[in-house]
Amino acid sequence: MEGALTARDRVGIQDFVLLDPYTSESAFLNNLRKRFNENLIYTYIGTLLVSVNPYKELGIYSTKQMDTYMGSGAGKTEASKKILQFYAASCPRTRLLDNVRDRLLLSNPVLEAFGNAKTLKNDNSSRFGKYMDIQFDFQGEAVGGHILSYLLEKSRVVHQNHGERNFHIFYQLGECAKVSSINDKNDWKTVQKALAVIDFSETDIESLFGIIASVLHLGNVRFDADARGYATLSNGSEVHWLSQLLGIRAQVLQEGLTHRKIEAREEQVLSPFTIDHAVYARDALAKAVYGRTFTWLVNKINESLANKDSTRKTVIGLLDIYGFEVFHWETVPYFNNKIICDLVEEKHRGIISVLVMRQSKNFIVKQCFPSTEPDTKKRPETVATQFKSSLAGLADILMAKEPWYVRCLKPNDGKQPGRFDDVLVRHQVKYLGLMEHLRVRRAGFAYRRRFEVFLQRYKPLCPDTWPNWKGPPAEGVERLVKHLGYAPDEYKMGKTKIFIRHARTLFATEDAYEVCKHKLATRIQAKYKGYRGKGQFQKQREAGAKGEREESLGREGHKEGFMTRNQPACVDNSEYLAFVRQNYLTRLKDNLPKTVLDKNTWLTPPPIMVELQLKGVASDLFKGKKENYPQSVPRPFVDTRIGEQDINMKVLQMIRHERIKVS
Repeated sequence: MEGALTARDRVGIQDFVLLDPYTSESAFLNNLRKRFNENLIYTYIGTLLVSVNPYKELGIYSTKQMDTYMGSGAGKTEASKKILQFYAASCPRTRLLDNVRDRLLLSNPVLEAFGNAKTLKNDNSSRFGKYMDIQFDFQGEAVGGHILSYLLEKSRVVHQNHGERNFHIFYQLGECAKVSSINDKNDWKTVQKALAVIDFSETDIESLFGIIASVLHLGNVRFDADARGYATLSNGSEVHWLSQLLGIRAQVLQEGLTHRKIEAREEQVLSPFTIDHAVYARDALAKAVYGRTFTWLVNKINESLANKDSTRKTVIGLLDIYGFEVFHWETVPYFNNKIICDLVEEKHRGIISVLVMRQSKNFIVKQCFPSTEPDTKKRPETVATQFKSSLAGLADILMAKEPWYVRCLKPNDGKQPGRFDDVLVRHQVKYLGLMEHLRVRRAGFAYRRRFEVFLQRYKPLCPDTWPNWKGPPAEGVERLVKHLGYAPDEYKMGKTKIFIRHARTLFATEDAYEVCKHKLATRIQAKYKGYRGKGQFQKQREAGAKGEREESLGREGHKEGFMTRNQPACVDNSEYLAFVRQNYLTRLKDNLPKTVLDKNTWLTPPPIMVELQLKGVASDLFKGKKENYPQSVPRPFVDTRIGEQDINMKVLQMIRHERIKVS
């Protein structure tokens, strides 16, 4: 709601609860159209999300930003996939969690391949209902999942309307004619990769696709009538392939397709089929094989997603119920189908049990048609009863959860991006009850929030509540609304919430909050800048004082070191001599000769060094040549023994003015 308040000046109203007039269907549609034209496909009605299928990629789904999109083709399956991707992306990354995440994500393309099909209104229409539980541990990490499937449209296996297709997996497996909007080749690669990630072995995959191929071959089985009008197989080659794929002897399979067994007390009698009955039996077998294989596939995926830890987990459920095509009522030529129902579904009497019980070598077929089915005289459940039972079980699951709804709308029948059909959208708004939901959400009050939330957001507007309110939240809200000047009929105080009647009152409060927020931001910035400047000045002042102290101490130490430079080593003279050496080397570095042979630019060495060099030369000259050399060495060296009266005047002047220089 707060996001809708701040975004109301952008495109339309983000939350219909804030729409005025909220009873106008035209205003409702106009807001939807305005946002749709700007690629804003999501709009709230309180906690309910309305999603309009854009029929194009919007580039708004990433690992950092994951969001979602009821007639067929409105985008329910895509919305559920985006929600699942968000759950996967928001979990931490570890090796174990990556494995769980990959299986959760890749279960979708597998189930879509086996449970989705192209219809007149949707190229990827879900033909089954799916409820997925995602299990989280105490740290919010996805650790497992469980899938429940509802009412697979098995009749699609044997019959499709004009312009529609069978389930995707048949076209992926057979490389059939392409559809411009479906890439079966790429989808086939995705399914193969997904099956490997979900821990399907090579044997599992081979057996699974063998069963799918057997359904295709069942569709090629044709019947002729013999002289007595009973059904016979037109071509035995299809039965040969079926026997290999299903792991059933060809003779038993042929007998099952053309006869049924009737139990009479302890005897079993074979009764031949007519062509019509044989076609029904063939189609029933195809639907039963595919339907039970789909159930086995879901159970296999659940084994892969199962969390081995039996401790209690937090669960988020994701429900994707398929949409319905438009039903055109036609006259139904009623026919007594009891014989067909008995043929297909009676336990231990139908052709299905005859075909597979204790005979199939395909382990998936054995699991789909167990040989231990109970021997009961109870009539099988009708489709209506199965539908009612499934919905009752689903309702029990949903009642145990806190529901959040996404209502998906289809903008046009042509699946064209950017086109908004007012008539079609208006029809969907009516049968989804969106206007009624909006009226219930308003129920006389446009805004309702807990005292703590309202006070936390708008407390800057009142000096008594800013910056912190010390008393009960209800009293703080009462003080706040009185300061804002709310009329008594504009709001009501509940036990835990405040109710505001008109959206305009809330908009005025929000506008005042925006102005106040900018003023507060300016004051906070000024305070912070002053605090930061004062701190920097204090640091600079302390650094200057410290530098002065260190400089004073350095001068005293330097002076003491110079005076004691010729004495035994101590701290002061050691630091002084080190400084002298470093200073000399630094000046030497800064005055290096331009060439190696250039003697003029070398730094002049200290006179004391020249004196030492002369002593070394004199020592080399006189060493071993004077008898009294050993006695003369301990004597102080005199650079000249010539009297001043005998020295050249210029040289004498140089000697007198020369001083020992320390570098």
